[in-house]
Amino acid sequence: MQIGSTSVESAAQGKKKIPETNYPNITGATAVWEAGVVGDGIGVALIDATIEKLTGLKKDENGKKGRITGWVDFVQGKKKPRDPNGHGTHIAGVIANSQVGADGEWNGMAPGVDLIAIRVADKKGYATYEKVLQGIQWAVEHQEEYNIRIINFSMSAPVRSPYWGDPINQALMFAWHKGIVVVTAAGNLGPEALSVGVPGNNPYLITVGAFTDAYTPGDWTDDYIPSFSSAGPTHDGFVKPDLIAPGGHIVSTMRSKSKLAKENPDNQVGKNYFQMAGTSQSAAVVSGVTALMLANNPDLSR
Repeated sequence: MQIGSTSVESAAQGKKKIPETNYPNITGATAVWEAGVVGDGIGVALIDATIEKLTGLKKDENGKKGRITGWVDFVQGKKKPRDPNGHGTHIAGVIANSQVGADGEWNGMAPGVDLIAIRVADKKGYATYEKVLQGIQWAVEHQEEYNIRIINFSMSAPVRSPYWGDPINQALMFAWHKGIVVVTAAGNLGPEALSVGVPGNNPYLITVGAFTDAYTPGDWTDDYIPSFSSAGPTHDGFVKPDLIAPGGHIVSTMRSKSKLAKENPDNQVGKNYFQMAGTSQSAAVVSGVTALMLANNPDLSR
């Protein structure tokens, strides 16, 4: 299994100290913030290459430290959060970055959420089924302790069985049964049909594909689904993805010394900010929207 093999686009804006993001505006998250809803009290577990303790991730919307409430490393057993790959930090930033950008707004979708980082992928972005299953089990076991309402799973693997026969799908269905909303990426193997991977082929999960605003966030008429976004139906006949969300030229956090950052230096748009594209980022946007919904109405079902 591999974390989203992120498609990369050349950076279009100059390097700024703290750049702005546009996906909160495109999705309407900024209007929700104005109503006083920023995700406070909602725990979002990231099963990924985990996260670095960058400013916008370790501090909440009020500048208070300690919003990374849970942490476990099934790869190296490190005691402190670290992300040598960079993917997990980028995803976490899309969901929760509390830094204020050049436009005067928070840069993440839900800047008040709690983050629970579960590392299952190595520096190269690969994870074994064993590590992933350990991560899912840990999230379920610590659900009440950290109020884990959402699992963001921006990883994908080839389909080799019916959805119900895959061990990761089985584990994530158990998490869903326990009341956790699971949001996952469709994958970056489009545009052919039947290209949605595991666990995006699972009917119990929210599977997210990507669209891009073509660098004109205020104009919806030129939006389109990029060719990398995996398409359904699934091999079991389900219509997937369930949703599409911003996934092109996504600006978010990433430590400049991480593997992805070093491989894509032209995509740096600020200190510890990089521009990437992929359904991994689209899933993170939807996880942020879900956190805002649950913060506003905690009694919503999955």
